[in-house]
This record gives sequence, C-alpha cells and structure tokens, in this order.
Amino acid sequence: MRVKCSKCGGKAAITSRKEITSQVTELYCMCRNPACCHSFVATLNFSRTLGPSALDAAVGGHRGQAGPQV
Repeated sequence: MRVKCSKCGGKAAITSRKEITSQVTELYCMCRNPACCHSFVATLNFSRTLGPSALDAAVGGHRGQAGPQV
C-alpha cells in the first residue's frame, strides 16, 4: 500500500497503526521527503465486498440457499 503526503505529494511511510474497529484503522504516517517531514494520520476503512469469501460456505452455506429438508 502506498501513502502519499498531502503537503508535498511525496511518498510517506506508515510508522504505526491503531485499529479503531474491525473495519476502520488509523495509519500513523511520516513523509519521507527530508525537506517536508510532515507527520499525519490517515484512515483506512473497509468499503464493500466484491465477491463472497470462501469462509462463508464453510459456516453454513451461501445466503439464500435452502437447507436440507427432513
């Protein structure tokens, strides 16, 4: 993952991170441009699923699938 500095547009390094929730993480960053050295916090969050996880099938099948009839 690449993070750009919002001040100079240079590359920034992620120095640490803090998980806020299972879907939101704060990234503590520092610009690698020695003339800038801007430090900042960026937020990384889960947006949406593009395809189902293979783990979904392992925990009871796909949603909407009928179970076995007795």
